[in-house]
Formats: sequence, C-alpha cells, structure tokens
Amino acid sequence: MIRRSLISVFALVVAVSLSACFGMGGAKSAWNDVIKRCGESSLNGREVMFFGPTNAVGPGSVWRKDDEGVFRLRYDLSQMPRPQTFTAPFSSAQCDGTYSSKVNFGLDANLSAVPVSAELQADFKKARKVSAKADSVAWVPIAEGPYENYVRGLSASDPVRQDLETGNRLVMTRALQVSGFTTSLSFSAENAATLKAKYPNGPLPAGLVGDLGGGLNASWSADNTLTITNAGTFYIAGEFQRFSTAGLSSAGSSFGPRESVGRARAVRDTLDQ
Repeated sequence: MIRRSLISVFALVVAVSLSACFGMGGAKSAWNDVIKRCGESSLNGREVMFFGPTNAVGPGSVWRKDDEGVFRLRYDLSQMPRPQTFTAPFSSAQCDGTYSSKVNFGLDANLSAVPVSAELQADFKKARKVSAKADSVAWVPIAEGPYENYVRGLSASDPVRQDLETGNRLVMTRALQVSGFTTSLSFSAENAATLKAKYPNGPLPAGLVGDLGGGLNASWSADNTLTITNAGTFYIAGEFQRFSTAGLSSAGSSFGPRESVGRARAVRDTLDQ
C-alpha cells in the first residue's frame, strides 16, 4: 500500500469548526478576508479550487475529475518519487493586518490522510471568536518543461506514471501557499479553565492527532485567548490543467488549458478508481 501523506498539525487546528457548521463556502470567505491583507484576492476565480489549509497537496500533485465534476486527489507530493525539481520561481506578498471572525477556518476533511481527534474538534469549536494573520502568501507554480522531464524520468512500472498515462488526469499547476500563520481563539472563562489544563503553554500534544507529530506552539493570555503559531507553510487553494503523456514524445506541450472549477469540491481519491 502506498503511504498516505500527513497533513500538518497546524492545518488540523485551524480546520476544526467552520466546515462542520457553515460549510466550505464560509471557510473560503474567511480565508479570502485573511489573504486580502496580503494584497491577494484570487480565491474567487472560476479556475481556483479552495480546499482549506493542508500540506497533503501542492503544485505537481495528480488529480482526476469524475463524472459528477468532483476533483479527486490521486497522488499527493509525498506519494510521488523524489527528487521533485519541477517548481518554478515565485515571489511572496507580505501581509498586513489581522482578520477577526466569530468562527474558525475550515478544511475539507476529505483531503485528510489522518483524521483529527473528535476531542480536539469539540474543544476548539467552543471558541467564541477567532482571529488570524498570515506573514505572507505566494502562488507557487510548476514549470512545464521540468515537470514533463520528471514524468519522463519515471520508470514504466512507476504507479504515478501509469496513473498519468490513463489520459484522464489533471495536475495542480499552481497552488496558493500561506507562510507564518497565527490564529487566536477566545474562550469563555469556564471553557478556558478546562482547556488550559488540556492544552498548556508549549507544543500542542501530538497524541491528539495520531501520528502527525508536532509543529505547533500554544500560548494562553490572561483574557482566556489561546494563540497558536506555526512558522511553516501550507497550501489553501490551487489551479489545474489536464495532462497528457502523449505530449512527452512530441514537440508540443503535455498540458492543456486551465480547468474550470466553478462550485466543484475536492476530495481524496482511492487508488483503485
């Protein structure tokens, strides 16, 4: 069995409430307000798929679009052979300002390789108010030529190459990366008293999210606000192009035009489909 990639712990923390209570449309609106502080407002394009914070997918990942228009993740980057030297140069936009909301920022649970614990979800849904700030955002693209060379270099028996050779696959050719994200959750005094004991200052207990490991730092303030910081990066949206291995043996490109997304959703596929 191919090893499934692990979503960052931080993605799970910022994912625990809005998608369940308000749907991904509400989460998309919340993230739009965050990235607008970075001079970026591209989540509303018809070619942009919003899927919420995750490290499981990124530029170069392999997808398919089923008969109902659902975008299904076939191979995330951790499942694809290395080295992966197909990312093109990009520039980041610095962010200024903090966005506040009464709800949290969602994640499509169908992209989760390992589910967040029910206990953690229930606890963080108790937040009365959430604020969020990113240090920077960037659209991270692949370079077509290097990606084609990457696929050419895979053996004929490689499952990723075999999957791409079906002729019905999409490649995420650009993904929106968020760097240096901080979220603060405000609780009632009663709830905070319980949660401070469960989630004290310091690293968030990795055991609450199975084998995902650490990466988060939690800090409580006197006004019962829990601030969680992550200095790393994750992706929240992407764009797709159809990929044909027929182009690998010709002078033309293997990539088609950008795929329209509309109101479609993204889910993690099973590899026997």
